[in-house]
Amino acid sequence: MTTTVVPGALDTASSRRSLRNATVGNVLEWYDWNVYAVFTPFFAPRVFNSHDAAGALVQSLMVFAVGFLTRPLGGLVLGRWGDRFGRRAALTLSMLLMAAGSLLIALCPAYSAAGRLAPLTILVARLAQGLSAGGEFAASSAYVVEIAPPGRKGLYSSVIYVSNALGNLLAALLGVVLIRALAPEQMNTWGWRVPFLLGAGLACYAFVLRRRMIESHLTGPTSAEADQERRPPVHKALLSRPGALWKVVGYTLSGTVVYYTWVVFLPSYAAADGHITRSAALLTTTVAQVLFIGVLPLTGMLADRVGTKPLLLTFATAFTVLTVPLLALAPKSFTWLLAVECAGLVLFSGYGAIAPLIMAEQFPPGSRVTGIGIPYGLTVSVFGGTAPYLAAAAANAGHAALYSAYVALASVASLGFFARIRRPHTPPESLPH
Repeated sequence: MTTTVVPGALDTASSRRSLRNATVGNVLEWYDWNVYAVFTPFFAPRVFNSHDAAGALVQSLMVFAVGFLTRPLGGLVLGRWGDRFGRRAALTLSMLLMAAGSLLIALCPAYSAAGRLAPLTILVARLAQGLSAGGEFAASSAYVVEIAPPGRKGLYSSVIYVSNALGNLLAALLGVVLIRALAPEQMNTWGWRVPFLLGAGLACYAFVLRRRMIESHLTGPTSAEADQERRPPVHKALLSRPGALWKVVGYTLSGTVVYYTWVVFLPSYAAADGHITRSAALLTTTVAQVLFIGVLPLTGMLADRVGTKPLLLTFATAFTVLTVPLLALAPKSFTWLLAVECAGLVLFSGYGAIAPLIMAEQFPPGSRVTGIGIPYGLTVSVFGGTAPYLAAAAANAGHAALYSAYVALASVASLGFFARIRRPHTPPESLPH
């Protein structure tokens, strides 16, 4: 039987220690997820069968997309695991899946030596990592909100996107270090394996940390009747709350489109336009994410004072009105790109800091991780995973303004959901059951 938390039972020191361990794991989780994209140009020609590097890169990015497709399944599998056996159990399983995926990629043979086994290994690895990423957000969101002291739930919620951004930066920083330290031939032969080996090792360390976390959700032997009430079958847990599921979709829609537009697409788009070098574009996104990391906790604390609704309405309204002009100005110069990146991520913090909290509020503890994981994973797969591709396709066709309008419309859709927020389904003070 695991150690459990009941309202008011978790002291501040234990809460902070558990938050720290969860955050470290989340940073390494998203480092492992994003390092694939950073080092794709180096391993793709050796792992995938193609007559040219561009073709191999396309194949590797197709496998990257597969990871998004399995995220809803991860939300289902790890969601039910977390609701049935506890958040800690789901978070440790998530870490094991991500570590296994990184280790598989690190040890993947070259196509010239193993033939089709090489790309198959990468595919299996990304499937495992997609399952992991799909369950990670839901389980960690439920966990940090449930361990948060009263009046600090916004602050604790903000660490989810803080750790996400830190993982992105860690992957990018390691890429810069290795590219500068190793010769091109070394990077292409064995250097690209280093970040995946490192990721697997760090994930094992995070697994140990997560094993030490205090459980936030009641688990263990109960009467059959109470157990059935607390852990209903998955179809009942979902179908009994269709409104809550749709709210998670609505809350996620604009957030995932905006995030992947600003963090993934915008720097490459600005560099491709010709006015800004790739190194300058990388610098702007690095500076913007550092600012983003600093602003998120402040936004979370503001939400604890004024509530979540004003911040969410500000976020959605701002991107409804400003997306078209901001994306038009971004590629014009380094200064404009830096300003647009920073402004966009600061405005996004009004959503990112409290998204885990508003989703967790929609479900009772017994179905909370599943309730978040499935609709969130589906929405990110359909809208977030496709956002960079749609943006690039529109820009290449000379219709960049159409994609800007698409982002604005996504913001309008979420604005409607935010405007209907009245009170949480489960009061924040009673979130840990």
